[in-house]
Amino acid sequence: MLDENAPKRGRRRARGGDVHSAGGPKTRKPLSQLIAGDNGGFKIANLAVVLFSWWAVFQIPGPPPIWTVWVPAYVGLVYFSLVLLPFNMLRLKIGGDAWAKPLARLARWRRTFGLMAAAWFFLHFSTAVNYMRETYSVALLRERYEAATNPGMAALLVFFLLFITSYGWARRLLGQNWKRLQSLVWYCVPLILVHSVGAKWAFEGSLTHVSLVMLVLILTFAAIEMLLLTRVRHPDRWRHPAMIVAGLIAAITVRFVPLS
Repeated sequence: MLDENAPKRGRRRARGGDVHSAGGPKTRKPLSQLIAGDNGGFKIANLAVVLFSWWAVFQIPGPPPIWTVWVPAYVGLVYFSLVLLPFNMLRLKIGGDAWAKPLARLARWRRTFGLMAAAWFFLHFSTAVNYMRETYSVALLRERYEAATNPGMAALLVFFLLFITSYGWARRLLGQNWKRLQSLVWYCVPLILVHSVGAKWAFEGSLTHVSLVMLVLILTFAAIEMLLLTRVRHPDRWRHPAMIVAGLIAAITVRFVPLS
C-alpha cells in the first residue's frame, strides 16, 4: 500500500536538505544578533558611530564648535520620533492600506529606535558638558544657562530609566506594568521641547527650528490620537495626554522655579 504522506515528506526533505530532527535544521544566528539581539548589526553600527563621535569631539583643541552639541540632539530626535509615531499611526490606521506596510516595518523596530535615541541623547549630553566647560565659566553657566539645561537633564534621567528597563528581565519582572513604565517616553516630549527652545535661545539667541517642528508634530499627533480614541471610548485614551501634561508641569517647574 502506498503511503499518502510520502510525497509531502519528500518535498519537505528537498527544501530543507538533511533533516536530523523533527523540527528541521536549525538556522545559525548572525554574530551581530548573538551580541546585540534583534537588529544587532544596526545597533552595533550606531553605537560605533556614537563612540567614535564622542572620541573625536574630545580630540578638538580648545572650545569645540556648537554643532558638536546639536547634531547628536537632532539625530536622537529623529529616532525619538520613530519610537512614537509609526506604531501609533498603525494602531489608529492613519494613512490606510497605503501606509500600513512601511509603518508596520518601522513599528517592529520601535525598541531598537528607542535604544538608539537614548544613545544619541547621551552623546548630546556629553558633548554639551564638554562645550560648556570649555566655553563658559561656572558662575556664568549657573547664572545664565543652568535653567535652560535642567529640563534636558530631567528628560535624560527618564531616558536612562527606560534604557535600562527595555530588556527582557525588566519585562518579566514588571509584567503588565512594563508597558505603563515605557509610556513615560511621552512624559519626555514637553521636557525636550522646553529644553530645546530654552537652550537654543540661551546659547545662540535664536529660536530652534528643526526640533521645534518635530516635537510640535508629535504633540499634534497626541491630540489627534486622543480624539480618535475618545470617539470609541478606548480605555487608554487619556494615557498619553496625561503623560504629556505631567511632563509639561515638570518642565515648567525645573525651567522657571528656582530649585535652590
